[in-house]
Amino acid sequence: MEHNTSAINKKILLVGAEGVGKSTWINRILNGEFKRDLYPTIGAEGYILNHKQYDYQDENFRFYIIDCSGSDDVFYKGLGIKGYARSIDALILMADVTKPDTYKYWSLTAVKEIIIENPDIVVIKCATKGDRINQTYKKKIPDGTILISSKSNYNLYKPLDQIRDAFTKG
Repeated sequence: MEHNTSAINKKILLVGAEGVGKSTWINRILNGEFKRDLYPTIGAEGYILNHKQYDYQDENFRFYIIDCSGSDDVFYKGLGIKGYARSIDALILMADVTKPDTYKYWSLTAVKEIIIENPDIVVIKCATKGDRINQTYKKKIPDGTILISSKSNYNLYKPLDQIRDAFTKG
């Protein structure tokens, strides 16, 4: 079978509190290395993931991920995040399993508005440091959350796999 050279492009918005590991996760996928001390994202940064990992049958997926800063409440309350959310196909909500208060970013008004304004998007919830889970943290993890770890590679690609699968089933 001849491989389809055209790619299925999907735009993904990555949001979460400051320091949960959004940029570390992307760096691990792109460069295959874990870096603990990356500089915080200011505003937003875009990344293209075009990797054999995302091929499905004869379809090639290219993910354009917009990594949004988690450091500025104004960014989430103002126009910043909503501007990046135009025409997105998926939203990844990221938290840190060892910091339960980081889940609160998932329910901010701006995040809710993105979901309302983009009713057909795929929403993925994931929590970093999934390799450090214990019973105390486990009780506080929202239902449907994927545990991942950039350090150990635990479920590293699972959020992207679920997005790919959402567009190939049906």
